[in-house]
Amino acid sequence: ASLVAPRFTAVDKLVIFGAFTYLSLRPLGIRSGFRLLSELALVGVIFIMVSYAFTVWKALLFVWSTPRDAALVALERALLGEPSHVIVARLAAAHPWIITLSDDVYYRIFEHMVGVSAFLVGCAIPGERHQYLAALAFCYLVGGPAYHVFPALGPVYADPGAFGHLRDLPLQSHGFQALLQGNTTAATQGELRQLQTYEFIACMPSLHMAHELVMLYFSRHSLWFFIPVLCFTLFTGLAVIA
Repeated sequence: ASLVAPRFTAVDKLVIFGAFTYLSLRPLGIRSGFRLLSELALVGVIFIMVSYAFTVWKALLFVWSTPRDAALVALERALLGEPSHVIVARLAAAHPWIITLSDDVYYRIFEHMVGVSAFLVGCAIPGERHQYLAALAFCYLVGGPAYHVFPALGPVYADPGAFGHLRDLPLQSHGFQALLQGNTTAATQGELRQLQTYEFIACMPSLHMAHELVMLYFSRHSLWFFIPVLCFTLFTGLAVIA
């Protein structure tokens, strides 16, 4: 499958970064603003390092763990009557725009993180910004070991009967699924030669959703901001399953 071009352009990202910079400098002054930007630059470097280390940790799933995908699907069937992906597939068939929108929202997580950061700067609540960054880091500390407790090595469930119709939608996920499947196949066959930090392997529980729930919690200080973040989180949840 070919990779669909992202709908979020470089211009959009520059606008978001500019808005974030404006919100950062306006309430704090130039000196404090530069200090804030320096802190964020340091956080960015640390995040890149952690992301790669986390990718290596996930890669060890192929060495240390035995796949439990079938058991996970059986558990969902016992709890819900049918696997969750079948429920979402039915929703997607009836309302394809929901999945198209969810797919677009899913790949905007970094822009979402910048937006929440700008919101917290604007709130000027002492310590809240640092708590937010610490909570995001905590997701890695909890999520990493959790992957090895009940490992799912899918990373993409092949169910043409339920999800075949999604191939007709312009989803960015088509291309990323091909990358994930290729990495998984290479790893299981002992032919993997490169660890790709962001599109290497999908794991459960979803670190993507963990980040979304953290951002939802730190958006609670304003109803007008909380509601769109809640919608963002719900659509991301649909995208993770689909």
